[in-house]
Amino acid sequence: MGVSMLSLADPSQQVYAYENGRISLDDFEDWFRDNSHGAYQDESLSDICASIEAAFSKYYFQGSGETQMHQEMASAINKATILTPVGTDRTI
Repeated sequence: MGVSMLSLADPSQQVYAYENGRISLDDFEDWFRDNSHGAYQDESLSDICASIEAAFSKYYFQGSGETQMHQEMASAINKATILTPVGTDRTI
């Protein structure tokens, strides 16, 4: 599919919409699957996408439940937004 056109704000906005009940988990998953192709090649998006993938894996294969899914996605977004923009992986 080519290079991802996601920005860091896109997953954050979609997680926020899911967290606030504006979209369902199924809608979020559809959006994520449709838009995350190539995101793993983008250093600013790879961690957040991997965290969301891990949350889906736990949800589907380990029966973690939607409450834990909410927590893990919120944690992924929070971790991504506190990274320093100077090109380091040091959190502040």
